[in-house]
Amino acid sequence: MGLSPQYYDGCTDDVLNLYAELEDRIISDVVRRIVKTGDITDTAKWQIRQAQQMGLLYDDIIKDIAKSTNKTDIEIKKMFEKAGVETVNNDNRLHIQAGKSPLDIRQSESMLQILNGVYKNSLTDLKNLTGTTAITSQTAYINACNSAFMMVSSGAFSYQQALRTVIQEVADKGATVSYPSGHIDKLDVAVRRSLLTGIGLASRQISEENSRLCECDLMEISAHSGARQSHAVWQGQIVSLSGRRGYLSKSDIGYGTGAGFGGWNCRHDWYPFYEGISTRNYTQSDLDKLNAKDIEYNGKMYSEYEISQMLRKKEREIRTLKREKIAYKTAIEEGQTSFKSDLTTINGKIRDKSAQIQSFCNETGYKRDRFREQVNGKTSVGHATGSTQKYKDTLKNGLTSYKNNGKLKDIESKEKVHTKYFNQTLKFYDITNDRINKVPYLNVSSLSSEQNNKLQQSCKNLLEYMKDKPLGMEGAIILNSSVDEIDKYNSQKIGSVKLKDARERHIALHNHPSGLIFSEADLRVFIRHENLFILGAIGNDGSVYFIEKTEDFDAYYFEEYVNEIRMDFLIDMPAEEHIKFIEKVLEGAEEYGVKFYTSKDTISY
Repeated sequence: MGLSPQYYDGCTDDVLNLYAELEDRIISDVVRRIVKTGDITDTAKWQIRQAQQMGLLYDDIIKDIAKSTNKTDIEIKKMFEKAGVETVNNDNRLHIQAGKSPLDIRQSESMLQILNGVYKNSLTDLKNLTGTTAITSQTAYINACNSAFMMVSSGAFSYQQALRTVIQEVADKGATVSYPSGHIDKLDVAVRRSLLTGIGLASRQISEENSRLCECDLMEISAHSGARQSHAVWQGQIVSLSGRRGYLSKSDIGYGTGAGFGGWNCRHDWYPFYEGISTRNYTQSDLDKLNAKDIEYNGKMYSEYEISQMLRKKEREIRTLKREKIAYKTAIEEGQTSFKSDLTTINGKIRDKSAQIQSFCNETGYKRDRFREQVNGKTSVGHATGSTQKYKDTLKNGLTSYKNNGKLKDIESKEKVHTKYFNQTLKFYDITNDRINKVPYLNVSSLSSEQNNKLQQSCKNLLEYMKDKPLGMEGAIILNSSVDEIDKYNSQKIGSVKLKDARERHIALHNHPSGLIFSEADLRVFIRHENLFILGAIGNDGSVYFIEKTEDFDAYYFEEYVNEIRMDFLIDMPAEEHIKFIEKVLEGAEEYGVKFYTSKDTISY
């Protein structure tokens, strides 16, 4: 049924990720040029250096935008194609229920023309907007330098004080775009608005054309909480495309205008409606409840929209702090080591703000946005969460095989094992005494030699515990900070185990039947379980992987780092390549306070 408001909320995430990367590079470039301009001692020389850096900055940003454009064009095309298919598929279910024979979007030249036309216009609009980013960034650089010059020249500020102030100003403003009217917006705001407007226009026009082809004259408008007052009067109502009496007309809802249905930032859509066949999606009571103040927070009642706006504000504050962190890191890389304390302070503010957001969501029951906050709801550890029947059948056949032979036998799946994380041929290892004995000693830095010995023994104990369990089953051992066992259990199903959280500082070990490294779900659990300071993945083949939280652990930015990896492409990667890739990822996580230990290279059979 067209596109839902929820679809609009997340459909631009992939593209916005690319623009976020561009913004990070621009902020770094601006700060780097400011630092390279140097001390304001000789005004004339300083102004020459400023002019030189200004030209270099502009050229570099133009190059960055050009590089990003190649990536974003592909992602934007995918986004529009997906939205078009989703719209037609949803609407066609309603047309079929009414006895019609609708076309697939690929079978309709007129719908494809609409999709292609809106896509090209959106692409042009986006390029026109981002094309101004180099100019606005250059202006930001000039203003920052002039501001620093005035502060130092007044004698009231040192160069370091002035530099700190202008770095904060650059970070606060971020990358921007400039409209012909002179209005300036944050880059992410402008891109999101442009993309949502384009996607919405394509969906509504395709839906209208599809209904015309099916001779359907009536459309039901979607509804959502927090609709602006001018839209709330017609959301959830029926519109006649031909303007029949008794129904709203397209002009009544402002269709085709910026302020009306389908205009600026509008998340409303419409669906085919057949009088006497279709059932209304919204009663008047449903519509009244959309804006009801039924959420309690700090002793007051708020609507869902009001709560969402409070959350958006908190998210913007975190993004500002993130930009400031990028700016300070860049300055430090350029030799301004005096800003290390500022960086530490910023990290603390980010952790505090993230905790505030979590507390806010817990109290209000409002779900944190996956893209904006980089949090998802996965709770299980292991690679095979949500495994398919094919996966279970593969293991079942293997179990039968080795039981009939009267001995253990590693199982190489004859066909690809398809799970949420993998679509490949995997080997599932039996646990043998030889493999248990070969579990290596790894020197985890936060533990004493005695504790590391106990940790090695706990890894062996886990495999011993799982030795007589069905092949493919996972288990876990929980250890306290003294590396003493406090819990041990196994899953009741093949391929996954839930990791229990503990109130005290603890270590969690779980086995991987395939000998693979940490999954994305493992990393999420490591981040979210605050008291978990060491996570171990122990392969049935005797391989061992540990990740450890150091004093510099930054949960927010480590999770952001994990999100940027785009692990979905790992599904089809062979096991050994998969391991090598994740090893590289974890080796690069030290700056987020994560230390990685591996024994894979020491295992041989």
